[in-house]
Amino acid sequence: GLGGALSAFVTSRILDRGEIPFLHAWRDNDRAITLYERLGYRFRTGVNVAILKRL
Repeated sequence: GLGGALSAFVTSRILDRGEIPFLHAWRDNDRAITLYERLGYRFRTGVNVAILKRL
């Protein structure tokens, strides 16, 4: 779909510049992770994130 086409285009542009593309995704975002894996991305490491809210 459109998300895959846009992601593939941006990835190719990054690679054309000689840079290494990378992504962040929430661990429970299965659809995004599946798309990224189809585009050739692989899981490298997890990151813990804290979201703070002003009281």
